[in-house]
Amino acid sequence: MWAGTQNNLAVAYSDRVKGNRLENLERAITCYEKALKVYTLDAFPQEWAITQRNLALVQEERRRCAVTN
Repeated sequence: MWAGTQNNLAVAYSDRVKGNRLENLERAITCYEKALKVYTLDAFPQEWAITQRNLALVQEERRRCAVTN
């Protein structure tokens, strides 16, 4: 449940339109990383894969955002 909450927070931060975009993406990354401490490949392979994918997408968006700022 805690990892799911972290995952949901990450989605909320990555979709958030208020505030600084780069800061919101950093918060999303932190939440995904916290979720991955529970969603391990061995224990939760499907959740792990989805979270890894979402983390990679947000990291790429952060990189693009940092380049344009």
